[in-house]
Amino acid sequence: MLDEVLTGAGIKRQDIYITSVVKCRPPKNRMPHRAEITACSPYLAEQLREIGPRVVVCLGLLAARHFLGPEVKISRVRGRWFEQDGIKILPTFHPAAIFRGRDKLPLLEQDMESAARETFN
Repeated sequence: MLDEVLTGAGIKRQDIYITSVVKCRPPKNRMPHRAEITACSPYLAEQLREIGPRVVVCLGLLAARHFLGPEVKISRVRGRWFEQDGIKILPTFHPAAIFRGRDKLPLLEQDMESAARETFN
């Protein structure tokens, strides 16, 4: 799903870097606990330091909350640009959310197109 959305937005996978807030999958694919997120945070911070991105697209609630705060609701912030430490941040739906509601697909596509314009233009 993600590859299709990226291609539709004109984004080549080799031109971007994909990472996760948590570096391992919790049992039964559950949402990570705060301790797991905290344990992985230094790794994500180091990745961001090394890469120095201008744009970060937060795919889903966990990523959005990591960057924008624990009270964030993805339905309220998706598609809106934020800035943090000189990095432009765009929260959007996680591609897995599309399997639960195809009505979100056009919004995810819109957000990726916005990210492409901001990143490559």
